[in-house]
Amino acid sequence: MSALQGLAAKAACVVGLPIGFVMARGAGRHPIENKVGAQTGAEECKRNPVRSSLAGIKFVLSRVRSDDHSVRFVASRLLRRFRLCDVLPLRIRLADGSRVRFRYAAVAANLWVNPAAYDGKDIAFLRDFLRPGDTFVDVGANIGVFSMYAARSVGPGGRVVAIEPHPRTWRQLNENLRANGYSWAEAICGAASDKSAMLHLSDICSDDQNALLVGGPIPVMTARLDDLVPVGPVRLLKIDVEGHEAAVLAGAIDVLGRADAVLVEAWVATRAEVDAALADFEVTELAANAALANLLAVRPEPLTVARHRSKADRPDPSSLSPDPRAHYWGCPRPSSCCCPCPPSR
Repeated sequence: MSALQGLAAKAACVVGLPIGFVMARGAGRHPIENKVGAQTGAEECKRNPVRSSLAGIKFVLSRVRSDDHSVRFVASRLLRRFRLCDVLPLRIRLADGSRVRFRYAAVAANLWVNPAAYDGKDIAFLRDFLRPGDTFVDVGANIGVFSMYAARSVGPGGRVVAIEPHPRTWRQLNENLRANGYSWAEAICGAASDKSAMLHLSDICSDDQNALLVGGPIPVMTARLDDLVPVGPVRLLKIDVEGHEAAVLAGAIDVLGRADAVLVEAWVATRAEVDAALADFEVTELAANAALANLLAVRPEPLTVARHRSKADRPDPSSLSPDPRAHYWGCPRPSSCCCPCPPSR
């Protein structure tokens, strides 16, 4: 262990108590696995704070000993725990030059520790596959890592549709897209599913794992992807919705019919339905574990070839609003709300 890691280990013991409370509400408490509500971690923390704090110390120490960015990791958790990241002007630069603001989001914290944290095979495929003028659809966009890479790849002549159901995360998604000048990217606050309905979303500390959940604290309106995505070819569709992917695909029959490729995180419980929906594609597992698999599905004969597409077939950038789509489903209109929904909602 290096001197810096040793220092970080000592700091971990000091910060383990508050981080323990955070981790008890987030890590290992995925709502799909829980089935008893996304707030179970917080309730356990209240019932047994000592055990929760010790679990936090153990988690931090394990990361410190195994991570080359150990000091930065501990700092990121402190910045997030005490909301200092929302005050300090901290930014992260992605590999393509896009900039991400470090605000209260698990993905932003991980990127601040390591800007290449999410640069896996799926991002590599996205950057190689998308071309200027293409359309990319991001379902479960979180703060917009995939959407920003895609927006840079497709350029002003293309289009990005990013869908994120959590209001706070959506605001960060929208901020990141606007700060980078990606006016051809739409940030939609809502959830994709197989029908229009009012469902509920979890609200856990590990907010990259929030999912639609019975009894969740955040109401969210759902809609079919076929009703959200503009007409025309879709070069790449990405779906990361924490166990709801089968319903998303069921509501995307038309979109799948005009998509060249699909990136989807498929949970074990939904894998059979996902495979059936992607029967017309050649499917490859990019990564997998006991709970889920990251799948890449590519159409054997692509419907569109962006590099040969004529300029007349590309969407007119002037027709794209620089602001998010002017409807925000189920907006509670809190004082911090920045969405463009009508006053009557």
